[in-house]
Amino acid sequence: MNKLSRCVGMLSGILMLVGSAEATQHLDRGESTEATRLGNRGDLLSSEKIGFLTRDEIAASLAEEKIPGVPRQGVSLYKVTYLTIDHHGQQTVASGAVAIPEAIDEPAPLLSFQHGTIVARHRAPSVKGFDLVSMGLGASGYITVMPDYLGLGSGTGFHPYVHAKSSGTVVVDMIRAARAFLEKEAIHTNGQLFLMGYSEGGYVTMAAHREIEQHHSDEISVTASAPMAGPYNLSQVMVEQILEESPYPSPGYLPFTLLAYDMVYDVFEQLEDVILPEYIQVVESMLEGKTGLRHINRQLPAVPLNMLTPAFIDSFKENAAHPLRVALEKNDIHNWKPLAPMRLYHCVDDEQVSFRNAEMALQAYQEHGAEHVELAKLTFGGHNACAPPALFLGKLWFDGFVENTPGQVFQANMQIIRAGTY
Repeated sequence: MNKLSRCVGMLSGILMLVGSAEATQHLDRGESTEATRLGNRGDLLSSEKIGFLTRDEIAASLAEEKIPGVPRQGVSLYKVTYLTIDHHGQQTVASGAVAIPEAIDEPAPLLSFQHGTIVARHRAPSVKGFDLVSMGLGASGYITVMPDYLGLGSGTGFHPYVHAKSSGTVVVDMIRAARAFLEKEAIHTNGQLFLMGYSEGGYVTMAAHREIEQHHSDEISVTASAPMAGPYNLSQVMVEQILEESPYPSPGYLPFTLLAYDMVYDVFEQLEDVILPEYIQVVESMLEGKTGLRHINRQLPAVPLNMLTPAFIDSFKENAAHPLRVALEKNDIHNWKPLAPMRLYHCVDDEQVSFRNAEMALQAYQEHGAEHVELAKLTFGGHNACAPPALFLGKLWFDGFVENTPGQVFQANMQIIRAGTY
């Protein structure tokens, strides 16, 4: 790990609320040691209203983006902060946003939406405010929670990108905090919980679904989940895609993963052993959380391999037990058995996150005996183009589970939407 990484790590350690090594052995709610000084996982620390949009304002925004639908109501947006644990099990603070439909007159479903890859802290949901997701889902009757993730928004330290365990726990604790907030505001849910996310959000959605069913099923029940276009198979599919000696549209994914796994697993001694000198500065800038991914991508080589040192490439290719390979395999999230209904959404022409991720996840789930998992193959184009229709289709699927279906307020042109599935 390079000097800047160590400085950031030391600073985040100082800012963390506890530092007990023993606390890392107690990851379940109420089982921490020193961490209990400030409360339990999922405790709500603060809430603040950060915006409101009327039905007409939301309708105008949806129409501008050519999104079909007629919103039923306005939406209020709140920022919340809450207690959670980091990648080492130590207590820390995270933040997120909660979108509340206006004038709820009956219990509403709860939907946790997990956002895609962002590097800049200010792009997190609780900081940037309203977007099409919070507007569209809130205006159709879903109480929508949107975790910022660790290290983003008001969180401290560096974001542990595609780290499965902490991806799951930060969502679990956001759901807990959102429930506490809703209780404080006398807003009632109907008991249903939906999980949805795209790209990194697809990965986090799957990790959260697994975390809930394997460790918190006595407290939280998933009604259905819709992971979308996520890198579920890191150790094989994503490695093969990155190691191809051809241009890749988002080369910043690679150093983001390297920095995160070095923070969690200490996979290299110093950054100079991995990244070529001419790219050190831009990669180190990711640690600061101020620069957007698009800007970072423009400063990196189009072929990701070209930012790595030859020695690191050779070691990684030749050593099946390479620390990075081991870390990637630890964070694969396709080898388990989901119990609640899950529908994977993925475009077959995705150039950033290969469709094979979804295919291999489905195969693994079926081999584990999962009975309620299916794959929606979409043909809306590449990674970015696929996101809006995938999210819309996922919401329509959720509508089928909801009594007094909120989806009825959206009069979609389904002939167009369904033309992109097979």
